[in-house]
Amino acid sequence: MIDIGGGSTELAWGNGPHPLQLLSCKTGCVSLTDACFRSAVDQEAAYRAARARAAAALAPLAGRSGGVEVIGTSGTVESVQQVLAANGWGAERVTREGLQSVVEAITRGRWLVEAGLPGLPPDRVDIFPAGVAVLDVLFEILGLSSLQWVDASLQVGLLFDQFGPGDPAPDLQARTVALLQSRYGVDVAQARRVRATALALFDQLSGWWPEPVQWRRLLGWAAELHEVGLAVAAGHYHRHGAYVLRHSHMRGFSRPEQSQLALLVRGHRRSFPGLAFAGLETSTGRELTRLLVLLRLAVILERSHSDADSPRVEASAADDVLLVALEDGWLASHPLSRGELEGEISQLASAGIRLRVHG
Repeated sequence: MIDIGGGSTELAWGNGPHPLQLLSCKTGCVSLTDACFRSAVDQEAAYRAARARAAAALAPLAGRSGGVEVIGTSGTVESVQQVLAANGWGAERVTREGLQSVVEAITRGRWLVEAGLPGLPPDRVDIFPAGVAVLDVLFEILGLSSLQWVDASLQVGLLFDQFGPGDPAPDLQARTVALLQSRYGVDVAQARRVRATALALFDQLSGWWPEPVQWRRLLGWAAELHEVGLAVAAGHYHRHGAYVLRHSHMRGFSRPEQSQLALLVRGHRRSFPGLAFAGLETSTGRELTRLLVLLRLAVILERSHSDADSPRVEASAADDVLLVALEDGWLASHPLSRGELEGEISQLASAGIRLRVHG
C-alpha cells in the first residue's frame, strides 16, 4: 500500500490486515512542488528535477518489486485516477500506459498545468505534477504495470483497531452487504441460492478470468445484492438496484468495485446492457461481461425461489462458447425457466457469447 503525502511517502507491506513492514520516505507532492516548481519557468525541466529528487528519496525501495498487488490511498493517486478517466486513458486502474500519457502531457507542454487539467480538482492543480513524479518513480522501482486506488484513510485503520489487538479484522465488504440487505429487505435465502449457483458456475469456468479470486468475490456480492432494488419498486427493479448501489456509501468497496457491482445488478435481467460496457477497458469489459453471463444464468435457474428446485449444473467454455448441462429432465419440469434460457441465447449472442444448454 502506498500513500503519497505532502512531505513524505508512506509504504506498507502485508498479508491481510496486519503490516509486515513499514517504510517512510521523505519526499511528497508539497515538498517537491516547493523545491522544483514554485519558481520554475520550464515545466519539463521542473518535472525532471522533481522526478530525480523522488528517485533519490525512494532508493531504499530497490529490489522490492514483483509479485505484489499494490493499492494507493492518497489524494495524489485519486487525482491521477480522475485525470485518466476524464481523458479516456483508464477508468478502472492506474496503469503504466495511462500514467505515461499524463507524464507526456506534462513534459511535452500539451497541458499548461497552472491552467488546470481535465478531470483534476482545482485544489490539487499546483501539487499535481510533483505527485505524478513520485508515482512515476514508484511504478519504475516497484516494476508495476498497474495499481488500484482505494478510498481508505487513517479513519479506517482506527476502526480496525477498535476491535482489539490480535482479534481478526472484520470483513468490511461482508458487513456492508449485510447492512444493505437488511436496510432494503432483501430475501437473503434467495440471494444465497443465486450466489451458490453463480459461484458453482464460476468455479467450473475460472479459466475465463486471469485473476479469478477478485472476480469471484465481485460475482458473489452481486448475487447477494441483485434484488436490492425491489425495495423501491418491482417494475425495473434491476435499474433501481443499480442506482442504489451506485449512490450508497459502501465501506470496504473501492469506487471501481462499486461501479462494477452496480453494472452487474443493472444487467442481471432483461436486455443485455451492451452499451454500458462500451466505455470500459477491453479486458475489464470482457471479464465483467462473463461475470454478468453467470449472474444472469443463476437468476434464471433459481427463479422458483425454492431449494428443492435448485438444479445441479455443469459448465464448460471454449473461448466465447459456453456449454451448460443440467440434470436430466430439469428443463422439461421447469418450462418457465426453459423459456427464459431459450431467450437468453439471443441476449448473450448480442454480447458475443454463444450459449448451449442441455438437460
